[in-house]
Amino acid sequence: MSPRSPSDQSPNANVDAYAPATGLPGIPVGVLVRDTATGRQGTLRDMFPYDSLDSRPIPGLLTRPPRLLAFIRTVGGGREWTADPSDVVLLP
Repeated sequence: MSPRSPSDQSPNANVDAYAPATGLPGIPVGVLVRDTATGRQGTLRDMFPYDSLDSRPIPGLLTRPPRLLAFIRTVGGGREWTADPSDVVLLP
């Protein structure tokens, strides 16, 4: 198997998985937030460009770029969900 050239790598190839979570402008990781698109409330866990499986290159087909997503978890644990960062607001 030959090594992958830089042009074959994912756009997130240089994202450091060990870097601390960044949060949103004015909304740090770990605070309570509301996803205004769904009305759900939870704790902001992270925010980064998500590269879904269906966005990976397939010869002859256009690819979708990574999408910036906020990752939110239900208070007290539970299943995490993703939201568009513009839909996330800080709870008072």
